[in-house]
Amino acid sequence: MGLSEAPVFLEDRLESRCILMRVFVTTDGERGYRVMPGALTRVAQSKTSHSVSMQHGGGSKDTWVEAATYREHVSLLGPQSGLTLNRSHHDLPSRVADNLFWLGRYAERSESTARLYRGVISRLTQERGGQEAEGIRPALMTLAAFGQSTWQAGQPLTREWVAPILCGDLLDARSAGSLRGAVEKLHGIAATVRDRISTDTWRILHQLEETLCQGAGEQGVSGRQHPATADQLLLLNKVILSLSAFNGMVAENMTQSLGWCFLELGRKTERAIYSARLVEETLREEGEQGSPALEVLLEIFDSIITYRQKYFILQAEAVMELVLSDEENPRSLIRQLRRIQSCLCELPQGNQPEAGRAEEKMVERALSQMGLLEFGESKGQEGAERGRLVEQLARVEACVQECANLVALRYFSHLRPSSAGQKESFQREVPATERAVM
Repeated sequence: MGLSEAPVFLEDRLESRCILMRVFVTTDGERGYRVMPGALTRVAQSKTSHSVSMQHGGGSKDTWVEAATYREHVSLLGPQSGLTLNRSHHDLPSRVADNLFWLGRYAERSESTARLYRGVISRLTQERGGQEAEGIRPALMTLAAFGQSTWQAGQPLTREWVAPILCGDLLDARSAGSLRGAVEKLHGIAATVRDRISTDTWRILHQLEETLCQGAGEQGVSGRQHPATADQLLLLNKVILSLSAFNGMVAENMTQSLGWCFLELGRKTERAIYSARLVEETLREEGEQGSPALEVLLEIFDSIITYRQKYFILQAEAVMELVLSDEENPRSLIRQLRRIQSCLCELPQGNQPEAGRAEEKMVERALSQMGLLEFGESKGQEGAERGRLVEQLARVEACVQECANLVALRYFSHLRPSSAGQKESFQREVPATERAVM
């Protein structure tokens, strides 16, 4: 039996589409049922499609039946004269908290990825053909460690070699680790919490996705294979500015309730992980103090101006102190850990005693590792001291990762420990919007 068809208005014309009407039936209280007037009508995506499904690009509209006579308005809602003010901010469903947490993580992941790419590409544009770009190895190693670049250790750092790789990685729609993939995840999660963010915040994220889609389209049309151009840098600048606007809207316009706390916790968690890994890779980079890798590190941390206000000479000890332990630097690693600790204290305690909150203990362990950092290099022992710093930062990164897993286990999972299975099942970072379709 063929599906019914109806005219659908598209832009400036009418086209025929297959439709399905979902009607609603209610009991009449006398062991009978009545079909209510109206329906939810689903429409196929194209005139050749016979699959009427939202999962296949279809749409839906309410269908109304005009009454023959005027009907009095009937409502089961009580009078609104006795409105009671509600100042509680703790009525947050677990799934919404999960999505807000990952909204923050993907927002920061997108920004960190864009800053890493910009730091590399800006250096590639300055190099002549055949010469290796200086200072970009740590950023490339960080991108590769998080699955955001297919560049591998040991490969040349020349523009001719790195540029085509970055061109394929930056806007690859098939890769979840690409910048475009992270922004698409960010946009998708934002759609699930649309009622929790302001209209302007939604416009910023929607415009951000359109900017990347447009950049990918222009790249495909032109057929260019090298991203180390002014156009690519302009695209990355637009992405960073949009994400900075998103962060500003969250800080200034979003009610700082429990939902905001989960979003902030996600942002600071992701920034701490990226910061620790980038500094680790910079410390592994061999070279004298004042190497170009330190300049790239300061640029990615957006701390060049702050450093110049304090110091006149580029030195590794001063750079590490600024990006790791400076309490006044809002992008330093220690500030991210302090903010994570503050957000955890704002979360509901439940019936578990405070001494048993494992996630807070994990952050305290990370902070204790930060307190052990020493930046002065003894003569002849520079390599050994850098190795100790790398090990300590690796422990900090592991503590932050484990803290995020414990937060997810406590607040986003409804399974008891006896039925949750092995702990490893929670190690894979999957937001609620993805788990729903797995």
